[in-house]
Amino acid sequence: MLEALRAAMCRTYRRVFTPRTAGFIEGVTLSKTDGMDPEIVSDLRSTGLSHIAAVSGLHVGSAAMLVLGMLLLAGAGRRSRFLGAAAAGFLVMGLASFRPSASRAFIMAGLSFGGSILGREHDSLAGLSIAGIVLTGMNPHALFDPGFQLSFSAALSIVLGVRNAGRVGGLRAALAVCAAAQLGVLPLMLLRGEGVPVTALLANLIVVPLIGPLLLMSWLVALITAMNKGVGKALSMVPSAVARTVMGVASTMARVPRAWPGGGPAGVAAVLFYLLAMAWLLKRARDGGSMLRPVVCALTAAAIVLAGPYVIPTFSSADRVIAFDIGEGDAILLQDHCGGSVLVDGGPDEKKVLKKLHERGVGKIDVVVASHPHSDHLAGLLGVLREVPVGRLLEPGVTPADGIYAKLLRLARQKSIPCTAAREGVVIKISDATELDVLYAPGAVRGTNDDPVNDSSAVVMARVAGARVLLTGDIEEEGQAVLLGLHPDVGCDILKVPHQGAANAATPGLYDSAHPRVALISVQRGNRYGHPSARCLDLLEERGIRVFRTDEEGDIELSVGRGKIGAAP
Repeated sequence: MLEALRAAMCRTYRRVFTPRTAGFIEGVTLSKTDGMDPEIVSDLRSTGLSHIAAVSGLHVGSAAMLVLGMLLLAGAGRRSRFLGAAAAGFLVMGLASFRPSASRAFIMAGLSFGGSILGREHDSLAGLSIAGIVLTGMNPHALFDPGFQLSFSAALSIVLGVRNAGRVGGLRAALAVCAAAQLGVLPLMLLRGEGVPVTALLANLIVVPLIGPLLLMSWLVALITAMNKGVGKALSMVPSAVARTVMGVASTMARVPRAWPGGGPAGVAAVLFYLLAMAWLLKRARDGGSMLRPVVCALTAAAIVLAGPYVIPTFSSADRVIAFDIGEGDAILLQDHCGGSVLVDGGPDEKKVLKKLHERGVGKIDVVVASHPHSDHLAGLLGVLREVPVGRLLEPGVTPADGIYAKLLRLARQKSIPCTAAREGVVIKISDATELDVLYAPGAVRGTNDDPVNDSSAVVMARVAGARVLLTGDIEEEGQAVLLGLHPDVGCDILKVPHQGAANAATPGLYDSAHPRVALISVQRGNRYGHPSARCLDLLEERGIRVFRTDEEGDIELSVGRGKIGAAP
């Protein structure tokens, strides 16, 4: 019955809202995110607003308050009002498919209403504990669900942060709740390798007050539209305007990069400033002190992130990322001051890539990475394996192996070069300065696009002297959606733009999640494909990302280290 009601509400939303707005409202009111624009999902994640599409206390509370007010106006008794509010909370939980965050909120609200009916004092910490015991008792695997972890961490931090705080004003209460929630989830985000969204506090202060009205108006529109589409269409203008406002705030805030503790001293400083600001805000919100200093502290964290590792022409180091000009294909060399070296793909021509390596005095390669079975990436690697000592081959692990890919694997066996099939979670340490982390590798040809092999590219995050370099092969829209589902935040300093900047590989979601300072495009001059596409270049320009292209500049050498990026002349 509840599932049928969910489906009916979705159909109603689609009748009166634009597709983009309908998908967003489905996410906010029903936790149904499969219809949401991937760009919106990415923006919400980047700004710490994902919780608005995960039905929780905000949603349950809004429904309960609506019913309480309606029953009070109707003259219902105290017991009837609280029972009605509990029923509304249960309905919201059911519409959210009994997700952990919604179930946790309903149990806590139900205990609070029950205590009020019985005249007992309610303890939020006890309610949260009971909710945790009930949910883990019903499903012990919930402990490993990220939604469960984030929901309970945020709720616990809010309960502890505002407990016994006394009565504070509306703005101070909002600041206390937002800051406490941030302090609760930040440790989990850092442990999962995600950056710290320094705009989250401001984004939540603007957006959260809008969610209650958006929920109530959307539900009202769904109800009225079922009876009269014309009236429902007229009323839909209000929640539609609110939804567009929320999406606009998320899109604007997503332009600010996240703070990364692994991004050198600047990244560590930004994270520490933000954590200090949140703790300071929480304390001042509770004790009534001035908010100026903690707000300045939060703004300092954002300023550090925005300053970031801009390209400094005069900076050079032995830690380098080099994109070879080898035509229409990829060949990226990573070198560090410890002597570590990695070659990612080899372009379409053996002679060209060998000449490039010889010119730079490369006498050995610790790891060769073959991103996917296309000749414009693998052909040159045949010559490299024959002529240059190679310590290991990291190959995409795609089955079946045929053509030039099979030839490469046979050559590696003949040369006794160890092979590692790329799989998500594989980490290869090259030296004290360089490490490779496989983020995505499907292990089979996947996708329904014109060339599904592209979406079978192994995606690797390389860390070179503290700089993060995202190496994307030729991954296109479908593969990028899977990648971002596994790793919502792939923040980096340098992005190797996939598939020579082709239009079908240029997605706002990837660029917003990666938020790099520098983008490398490896492409042939005057190529017949029109690479890089206007769409790719426009998306990069809109985000203020510095672009280097091999068709315009030849070999591109970027020095990294100490939070800086330097471009060789």
